[in-house]
Amino acid sequence: MAAELDIDFPLLARYTDGVGDVHGHSQEAARAYLAEMASYGRPWGSNNEVGQAIDMCFGAVHEAYTQCQQDNLEDYASYPDALRRMADVYRSAQDASTAQIRQTFEG
Repeated sequence: MAAELDIDFPLLARYTDGVGDVHGHSQEAARAYLAEMASYGRPWGSNNEVGQAIDMCFGAVHEAYTQCQQDNLEDYASYPDALRRMADVYRSAQDASTAQIRQTFEG
């Protein structure tokens, strides 16, 4: 027997809103983290080779993290709209299937 596909459209809508909320919170957390890191300055100093090495490594890691976080948040921003479109497609398919079945059996 084939598996059924049962879509709870109101629940999907709530999840879509939740994904949007999580995206907003993630953006806020990323901004807060970057601001906190900037507030520390360069506590390791840069007046010796060790401090300069740490500074160089920190700069590269910080830049990679910032770019990765920004890319992920940009991608994540499209999820709520994609979920809404998915729900619309599912609903349209369900409505079309229902109409076709009714037409077949009700004549």
